[in-house]
Amino acid sequence: MKNKKLIASLTLAGFMAAGIVPSAGLLDVAPIYAAGVPSVSASYVETDDNNPEVDTKDDVEIKVGLLDKDNQMVAPEAGGKVYVWAEKNNNVIDDALSAKAGQAGVTDDGKGVLTIDIGAAEKKLDINFSRSGKYTIHAAYIVGTGAGAYTDLVTNHKITSDVEARELARNSDKGTVTVSAKTNVKAFKVIDLDPANTETVPVDGTAGHKMVNNNTNGIQKKKFKVTVYSDAAATKSVGRGMQVKLDTSSNNIQLKDKTVNTDNSGSVEVEFTATAQGEYKIFVNADGNEITVPVTTTSSNVDKMVLVKSPDAPIATEVAESGFTFEDYARIEFRDANGSLLKSVTQKVVTGDKDYVKVVEKPSKSKLEAKDLKLVQVAGKDYYTIKTAKALVAGKYVLRFATDNGKTIDVPFEVADFGTAKSLKLEYDTETVAIGKTMPKADVYFLDEKGVKKAAKGVNLGYNGYAVQTFNFTDGSFTVKNDEKYLGTKITVTAVSDRQNLVSIAEITVAQDGRGLKFATNTGTLNNNNQVDFQIVDGSGKTVGINTVTSVNAIVLSSSNKDAKVSANFSTGDVDAAKGTGKLFVTSDKPTTAEIQVFVRDNRNQYYASTLTYTFSETGKNANINRFVVMSIGSNMANVNNANVSIEAAPVIKSNRTFVPLRVIAEAFGAEVGYDEKTKKVTVKNEGRTLELTQDDKKLMIDGKEKLMDVAPFVSNARVMVPVRFVAEELGFKVTAIRDAKRGGTSSVVFSR
Repeated sequence: MKNKKLIASLTLAGFMAAGIVPSAGLLDVAPIYAAGVPSVSASYVETDDNNPEVDTKDDVEIKVGLLDKDNQMVAPEAGGKVYVWAEKNNNVIDDALSAKAGQAGVTDDGKGVLTIDIGAAEKKLDINFSRSGKYTIHAAYIVGTGAGAYTDLVTNHKITSDVEARELARNSDKGTVTVSAKTNVKAFKVIDLDPANTETVPVDGTAGHKMVNNNTNGIQKKKFKVTVYSDAAATKSVGRGMQVKLDTSSNNIQLKDKTVNTDNSGSVEVEFTATAQGEYKIFVNADGNEITVPVTTTSSNVDKMVLVKSPDAPIATEVAESGFTFEDYARIEFRDANGSLLKSVTQKVVTGDKDYVKVVEKPSKSKLEAKDLKLVQVAGKDYYTIKTAKALVAGKYVLRFATDNGKTIDVPFEVADFGTAKSLKLEYDTETVAIGKTMPKADVYFLDEKGVKKAAKGVNLGYNGYAVQTFNFTDGSFTVKNDEKYLGTKITVTAVSDRQNLVSIAEITVAQDGRGLKFATNTGTLNNNNQVDFQIVDGSGKTVGINTVTSVNAIVLSSSNKDAKVSANFSTGDVDAAKGTGKLFVTSDKPTTAEIQVFVRDNRNQYYASTLTYTFSETGKNANINRFVVMSIGSNMANVNNANVSIEAAPVIKSNRTFVPLRVIAEAFGAEVGYDEKTKKVTVKNEGRTLELTQDDKKLMIDGKEKLMDVAPFVSNARVMVPVRFVAEELGFKVTAIRDAKRGGTSSVVFSR
């Protein structure tokens, strides 16, 4: 058996929460260098065959042996046992693993962890898997039920560094098992009862029909039926008693049952609840065979009304005539309790019921009444605006709209007589347009001396720029030639009012087509549907419009906290294609940093995608939350925010003080580090504080005030080494020394925020 050195990679679970200190012995890594005592680096776990390939429920033989440092087979210490598990994805115990019944000295907890009573000889045992996939076999040697590794693995079913430090060596050719699904399940029928629809879906297929949950009254249940068949033609059901496992792609979809057994007809009922709008997936697995059922959830129950555009200047009386529509002045969005944009609304306010409309403030001469007002949805848009059946006289107004479920919004504005036009404005919603794309119409209006705004009539429009394919001289919209040679060129659009002798010019840059997404923020609060605004950008980072959006998706790729329930959702209505902007909603129930892949697809089947790295915290303000650095004495490997990195200078103990390379720690927490080669002075700036120290000098300057250290910094491998506690704590970092329980002294140092 070839010895293998195990390097324990620290997971975020041990250090993520502020004030949580890793327990002593966390980095107490075996092997134990003694004859006759089991050594984890010498001991082993392996399959009998090289990378065996089996079907679900078929037996796989594995072998476990305890060896000492001399590679001699030994018995475990008192209370020592071997624990076996399998991982399908890194650091996740998969409950598909089980032990063949009736094996002496093997206990199966039913959750994926086997306990092995092992003696001074190789132990052979048979295992099997209930689901298909590629699995990696792991084993750990743990002494005593009070050890942290025992609790982590057996009680909490978590893989932590304490567990990994006790893992047995694994042969790469004899450490994996590939499991294929048995052939007794060949097809499924997905039956939607409302609306009626039945679809046959082959194994590993995706249903074409979407389960639609119209969430009109908050959380609403939806049911559908799945029948399991043993033939591809879906004529022979598997009958009663087959276990079907259910799972979802998001926490926004909650299942009534995670497992359910088929009835006499081979069918199961799937009931789910939707808590937010979006497009999701439900996974149905029978005997290791799986299909995907798409789910679309909609909502029409209003939780809030949002004034996304309000009148920014007085409206001219000649504009606010009878039948006036406020679209260019006031736009209102309806959102549900999760912040999702509602495309359709059932509340009575939208129908114009006068009981839900109130004129809060109006000029004394105004005869405007509630019955004259109505909220209407703008054609082709997801926002609403106000329409009035009566002309508005000059003065200040406040209109109040209330839904039948008690939500309200006030719309203040002013109407004024238009004086003399003093300026002409020509504006587009964006400053860039992509090749081959059409720029929407311009907003052209006059402003008088009081800032009163009215639409400009009788204005001539023109353009300059070889990139223009076609130009609409009435509304200012234009199409750009589909030729890359025009990238970066300018298109100048000019509006001229001959009567008022006024001119306005807008300059538009021909940008690249959309290349990806740019997110406005990357931090938010726990248990909150955080809104993340984003732009579709070209290669230079400029926002660009795209074609019609046909589908969107957000996938949580990873989370630094495995226990956190992270979800991300948005709908096509949350993306304004013409402007190249959108909104995404993300949530988590625990502090974590998650990677979220976001996709937008247009009607040309082009994708615009980027990965959002988002940190959830209690406040949403501290970008350093969950940051940590772990360094081991004498090791050139460090763990920075759950990633293993190499460092040029290893931490050392000198003069009974622990010294560490300053730059690694400082930069991990966002500090700025500078070094003057001539004076040998190091300057660190962090959150408004400045620290200065000099090589071989005990003097430390904090914001210009002198302090004296008991030891001086020195240089090792061209890196400044500093006394860890004194310096780090002056910069606001928390320092925790991890002691070696067996050998004594400090083994590692943890820096956290």
